[in-house]
Amino acid sequence: MTSVELEYCVPCELLDLAIDTQTRLLNELGQELGSVTLTPNH
Repeated sequence: MTSVELEYCVPCELLDLAIDTQTRLLNELGQELGSVTLTPNH
């Protein structure tokens, strides 16, 4: 299975965009993904 790591910029306040992207990935490819991880980048 494929794992995806989404790294987002904390000072840029991009958490909401990262969550939206994570949701879209899970909705479209959920059965094919092993995990989708959000990782803050300071």
